Amino acid sequence: MRFRFRRNEILKITDLIANDLRHSTDRNGALSPSLQVCLALRYFATGSFQNLVGDSIQVHKSTVCRAIRSVALSLCRQMNTYVSFPSQPVQHNITRQAFFQIAGFPDVLGCVDGTHIRIKTPSEHENVFVNRKGFHSINAQIWPGSKHDSYVLRQSNLWNEFEAGTYPANNNEERYNSAHIKTRNVVERCIGVLKRAGRVCIEDQSPMRRYAQLNHNVPILAMFFSGADLKSAFRLSRTSINMLVQMLPRQKAHGWSHEVEVLVMVYWLACGASYRVTADIFAMPLTTVCRTVHNVVEEMMTILHRAIHFPKPEEMEEVGAGFARLAGHDAFRSAAGAIDGCHIRILPPAEQKKCYFNRKLLPSILLQGICDPRGAFIDVYIGNPGSVHDARVLWRSPMYHQALYPPAGYFLLGDGGYPCLQRPVAIMTPYRQPVASQVEARYNGHHARGRNIIERAFGILKTRWRSIFLRALEIRPLFAPKVIGACCILHNICVAAGDILEEEEEEEEEEEGPEEDGSEDDTGNADERDLSGNGVRRRLAAQLSAPEGLPACLGEHDYL
Repeated sequence: MRFRFRRNEILKITDLIANDLRHSTDRNGALSPSLQVCLALRYFATGSFQNLVGDSIQVHKSTVCRAIRSVALSLCRQMNTYVSFPSQPVQHNITRQAFFQIAGFPDVLGCVDGTHIRIKTPSEHENVFVNRKGFHSINAQIWPGSKHDSYVLRQSNLWNEFEAGTYPANNNEERYNSAHIKTRNVVERCIGVLKRAGRVCIEDQSPMRRYAQLNHNVPILAMFFSGADLKSAFRLSRTSINMLVQMLPRQKAHGWSHEVEVLVMVYWLACGASYRVTADIFAMPLTTVCRTVHNVVEEMMTILHRAIHFPKPEEMEEVGAGFARLAGHDAFRSAAGAIDGCHIRILPPAEQKKCYFNRKLLPSILLQGICDPRGAFIDVYIGNPGSVHDARVLWRSPMYHQALYPPAGYFLLGDGGYPCLQRPVAIMTPYRQPVASQVEARYNGHHARGRNIIERAFGILKTRWRSIFLRALEIRPLFAPKVIGACCILHNICVAAGDILEEEEEEEEEEEGPEEDGSEDDTGNADERDLSGNGVRRRLAAQLSAPEGLPACLGEHDYL
């Protein structure tokens, strides 16, 4: 396993803080100091989820969390011992001489710089933590990410030390700058080493494994072959995994088995798209894991239209009945699906980077999904930059251009970010607030209950693959849409297998309003698009407000 420290360095760290970590008794199977240090270093080295760190040695997530906290606090207590200013004149002279030998720059006692550490979005004062690159961070000196390095320096005790000293003077500015850069690069290299600490392997005492030979002793594979429940590790039930294996094409005659390759790809999704963590868990070469993930995802793209497809004509009546049950009224028997968009955070490409920042100033791509009353996707359109409005994504999609769905007489349920349409694709949206009458309010209530199924579908998708959807997806932008498509395929397989996760509560995405620019594109006039479905919507609202239970025939003495 990789801890990014040598064995003797890990032993030295353990000896340094062992007294702080050692428990007075072995009650409840307390972890030894060395094991706590290894768990913490493993977490620091991979940046992975705590449950994945614990899976490697079969330790519970809460135990890993306590070990990481204990080790981190113990190391912080040693801060003044290992991070301090040179205090003696002899140390000053040695430091100045060492810096002078780099580029001939005199009287240098140190170099200063700052680095940003990315953090999760804080609940308070969020805008203060957004740095100049658009993501939330804290400075290496634990200042909010929006603070400039010079501000951090002026607020530190180090500034007073510099103010009391003298500055070197040199008339040759070019020579001065050159020497200054060469000397200051020491701190750049120091930060670089800190960010990519050396990766080494702890010697394995077990016999050497042959390449491409399956090791059944690996815990994750032992779990699979023992018949145990797989959902805790793979986020899928055994039934769902078997269905995926059966759907994928089998063209291999050698190498890793098809089942193992599927397990590798699914675990890669479950652990947050980390190739290194997956390689360590399966005891496979890193390059093999990378190649396997790409191959299986490409295979899944070949079955996309088998797993995600529009209902057949004979199924439309059942679909309409499902939406009528969801909405609570038979007027919605003509609903054929619910449509919405979802942002997936990514690392933006170098070219046209600003196009990928959405209204929350986070780089993302868009997933447009349409689902049936069960919450299964019947159409997905993935890959538009995050700055594109939901309505414009709709106009760009093949479903809209080719009028593929819904069939005549049916409509989709969309939120206020979409136009109310009858052609070429019928979409019914809610009335804008404030509503003008009880008729419109009643329509909005039934509409929301019917359309909410797409919100639940996205919620379950994010809950199952939270490592993918709730943080930036650190893969190539060209590969990201395929990974998201693979997640949607697995979602439909789980719906078919009855493998449903409870939706977790999370921050809801704000509903997008209509586009403000009113621009036109090749789909026609914007005003015509926005208004073409108003007549159908009025008829629906009137039908929802019509009195029920009227007698078939009224006599002269019967009045209502």
